[in-house]
Amino acid sequence: MKKLRAIIAIALAAIMALCMAGCGSTPAQTTAAPETTLAPETTAAPETEAAETEAETEEETEAEVSGEYDYPARYLWYNADGTINRTQRGEESRGFDMKKYIDSPLGEFDIEHYYLMSLGSRNTMDTGIVNHWAALGMEKVIYHGDEEFNEQSTCPDYAVYCPTNIAAGTKMPVLFVNHGGGQKIFNIESFGYIEEAAKRGWLVVAPHWGIGDETQVFDTLAQQAGCTRESYVFRATWEEVKQNYDVDESRVYVAGYSGGGNAAGYMAQENADIIAAASPATGAAIQGSGVAGGDLGADPMALIAANRLGMMMVYGMCDTEMRWPISEELHEMGKGVSKTVEERLAEVNGWITSCGATTTTTMDEVNAYFSELNNDDTQPASVKFGLNFDNEYSKTVEGGLTYQFGEDYDKDGKVIVRFMAVPQTGHWVTYMWAEEVCEFFSHFSRNPETHELIIEE
Repeated sequence: MKKLRAIIAIALAAIMALCMAGCGSTPAQTTAAPETTLAPETTAAPETEAAETEAETEEETEAEVSGEYDYPARYLWYNADGTINRTQRGEESRGFDMKKYIDSPLGEFDIEHYYLMSLGSRNTMDTGIVNHWAALGMEKVIYHGDEEFNEQSTCPDYAVYCPTNIAAGTKMPVLFVNHGGGQKIFNIESFGYIEEAAKRGWLVVAPHWGIGDETQVFDTLAQQAGCTRESYVFRATWEEVKQNYDVDESRVYVAGYSGGGNAAGYMAQENADIIAAASPATGAAIQGSGVAGGDLGADPMALIAANRLGMMMVYGMCDTEMRWPISEELHEMGKGVSKTVEERLAEVNGWITSCGATTTTTMDEVNAYFSELNNDDTQPASVKFGLNFDNEYSKTVEGGLTYQFGEDYDKDGKVIVRFMAVPQTGHWVTYMWAEEVCEFFSHFSRNPETHELIIEE
């Protein structure tokens, strides 16, 4: 059992290495996981954790053997030598405390969902995972798997999770969920979106937007179409999904994690006449990054500005990417992409106003907010993000965690942009992330004929 735990921990470390390598603002290329050797079983754990680790090793419970997670054991958090795993995931200067995180609802959510990732491989149809989703009322299907891919392919491989507990012929809202940069489709099974979609009767689509041999093929197809690869992947996948499922074309949403959050932004920029709401979240950078001169003309935000868009940003305030708040010190948009703080502010303001909000922020206000920033979780969203909001509020959840929210209104006084700051969280998905985003999405629809955005309060 001890060796199994070590192997799982190493697999998770490799997954996180891919994640951190691919979370920049430009589409990530395939990144090889670092070589890792299994620590000898005789390696002693540090004195402060040795007793606990030894006790956990001896607890070979029936639940663990059957694949269920025994949370008190917490074994996925530890390396083979007993040291805490993945400490790089949180920014200590922002107040990240790994041990505190492990024992919080945030850590419990993380570990329960990471377990699914540890079972899988690319496009896995592992019986245990398929049965897991079936028990929650979602049928998992893979389209265009590895064995079907070739250089003549015009549609990427993707996974669909279809509700099984709805009446035949029911038109289902569609939620596209993007994997992290440099990661694989099954990565999205750890986000919480599939569970939330099951409750709502939504269809989940997980496209393979940027990894492996397909990347070059779809880069070429995207160039020919005059759009980004992410946008091409969305369009090709969406056309097939419409043919194979009863979908509600007025309720199409897109979300993603890290580099997949960036991908959600690109998809929304170039398909705002289809997508009703987007969440370029969890370490993503919202910026003007469409293909100028292609479908969007000279302005990558033109289609969003013409059609409006619901937009929700979610950010862990201990994220090592540190893209928020906007500040003179923290204006990097990702690996190899450096912009002045004025340029970044202009793009963020551009996103917010293109979506349909009326509130913007000046550089003087950015600097004033940054001067107030500390690691106090009760500071409002305006300070945490460095932005003005029309409305701010907080929400205290299980374990005493306080989330901070900032909202912007459209000209009719309806919420069209929402930011959510999550305390004690690094560069990863978080407790209540999917629930909050789906609740926000549920207020938006788009007339498929006129493309008019409809907001239901």
